[in-house]
Amino acid sequence: MSSEENLRILKSLHERNLIVPSGDFGGPKAVRAIGAYLTQHHGTPRAFYVSNVEQYLFQDGKTLAFYENVATIPIDSASVFIRPYSMRRGFGGFSGPTQSLCPIGPFIAAARAGRVRYNEEALACVR
Repeated sequence: MSSEENLRILKSLHERNLIVPSGDFGGPKAVRAIGAYLTQHHGTPRAFYVSNVEQYLFQDGKTLAFYENVATIPIDSASVFIRPYSMRRGFGGFSGPTQSLCPIGPFIAAARAGRVRYNEEALACVR
C-alpha cells in the first residue's frame, strides 16, 4: 500500500466482504464458491469483469468449464460480462465487431450451444 489512506480503504473493503479473490476460473472451486456465496446471501451481481481471462482459458481448453462455472452464479437480465477496451480493439489481429458489455445469460446459452469456439467470438459477445 502506497499510503495509510489506501490501506484504510482496502481494509474497509475487506471488512465489508467486498473483495473477491481470484482463482482458477476454469477449475471446480473458485467461481462456483462465489456462486454459492451469492446464492446463500441472495446476491445478484450486475457485472463480472473478465479482464483477459478468457484468452488464457481458450488456450488451456477450459473455456466451457468457466462458462459452466459462471452459470452457477445467480444472475438476472441486467448481469453483464465486462471486457476491457484494450482486449477488444485489434487483439490478435481481430478486427470484427466487439461489445464491452455482454449480457451473461444469453452468452452462456450461446456457449452451451457451441457458438463460442474462439476468443474472438467471446469478444464479439456471440449470442
